[in-house]
Amino acid sequence: MAPEIGIMQGRLLPMLGDRYQGFPGGRWQKEFALAKQAKLSCIEWVYDDDTENINPIGSESGIEEISRLVDSTGVEVRSLCGNYFMVNRLVGWDGTLNKDAITKFNWLVKTAKEIGVVYIVLPLLEESTLSTTAEIEGVITMVDSLLPSLELTGIELLLETDLSAEKIKTVLEEVNHSLIGINYDIGNSASIGYKPVDELRTLSRWVRGVHVKDRVYQGGTVPLGCGDADFGTSFRMLLANGFDRWFVLEAARRKDISEFMAAEVNRKFVEDHLNLLSREKTIYS
Repeated sequence: MAPEIGIMQGRLLPMLGDRYQGFPGGRWQKEFALAKQAKLSCIEWVYDDDTENINPIGSESGIEEISRLVDSTGVEVRSLCGNYFMVNRLVGWDGTLNKDAITKFNWLVKTAKEIGVVYIVLPLLEESTLSTTAEIEGVITMVDSLLPSLELTGIELLLETDLSAEKIKTVLEEVNHSLIGINYDIGNSASIGYKPVDELRTLSRWVRGVHVKDRVYQGGTVPLGCGDADFGTSFRMLLANGFDRWFVLEAARRKDISEFMAAEVNRKFVEDHLNLLSREKTIYS
């Protein structure tokens, strides 16, 4: 069966103020019906620092409302992006652990389980990038401290970093746990200049999640197909190495069409690539 396609929370609605991405405030319920209409199977929930007090996963009534919307639309919440930890870093500059952030993460794991989350994406880039050896070593200690809550719930922790494939591999081999993997962001890798043929040859066995985005080299996010991301190679290698989960759209916002129309265009962009690969497989099999 072909992989399904989901979308990052907030990308089906107009921006909230000047927030390019984030929890969409009091409008969040609308995205379930919109996602169903756009033929998207799931939403990647966003947990932010500045909206945590209004995020429904913080209350039993909110969790019940999410569950009702999942049941009524069939659009699931299978993953959660922990943007909160880009501001409230789990690992300090000197490699020490932030105990308050660890406590918050353990709470989030338990809460995420209640809404059906399979994995949590931990962004370790931009404000939370790992720039020193101490920080990289601190991530290994951090993962060890989080494993009890992950093992209790079965939720996976996927690291999304701007480190080279070899450095990430070293961390993953040191951790060596089935619940720890990586979230592969196609656009972010392109912006750094990493090549999917090199990255995925090294990391494919740890890839459990994928963000579909396009960016220009050393630049920002652009509409799918307009930047330097090599989608053909990325999709081909991911599928060849057994990736059978959902692709999450995190594509650029557009001024020429609505967010809903952009989601439909982006879904078709991914489907066209996957269908082409399927036809190639049929021809050469």
